Amino acid sequence: MKKPKTALLLVSQMRKNCIADEMIIRKFKKEDLKEILEMTEQTWDGFSFDQVLEQKFGRKGKSWWERKADSLKEFIETHPEWVFVAEEEGKIVGYATYSLNREREIGEVLSNAVHPHWRGKGIGGTLHRKVLEELRREGMQAVSLVTSEKHIPAIKMYESAGFKEIWHSTYYAKKL
Repeated sequence: MKKPKTALLLVSQMRKNCIADEMIIRKFKKEDLKEILEMTEQTWDGFSFDQVLEQKFGRKGKSWWERKADSLKEFIETHPEWVFVAEEEGKIVGYATYSLNREREIGEVLSNAVHPHWRGKGIGGTLHRKVLEELRREGMQAVSLVTSEKHIPAIKMYESAGFKEIWHSTYYAKKL
């Protein structure tokens, strides 16, 4: 059954050894929240600064991924209009969040996440392009983002989209 195209980006892509699949990129709906939060641990495993701190100093209170899920939930509940989801086979397989600073006319790409089972299929790049399209539509004149230097696939995607590194930061920590 075809889904309506209203307010959706319908993407057909050919995959290796696969017939064409349809992926839908659409705005977030309230019923998506549970699925997004459920994939937080798998999606951010290996890419979370809180995870590094937890590994280095041990867990105190909630786990890194529970804190990430809480932060994401708070953001989505505050700004559901700043969230896109990727849906394939009726399942949320990725999401992207962003923000707008209308005064400065600068948008920010926040979280761009794809479930590990769906990585390598162009979903992250498609979500990213949709966010950039939305930022342009909203009148933003520039866009920024932050990623870890260890997140090579993200860096490659951002650089291929024309992003340039403009600032480098190093995080330090020590046990007291």
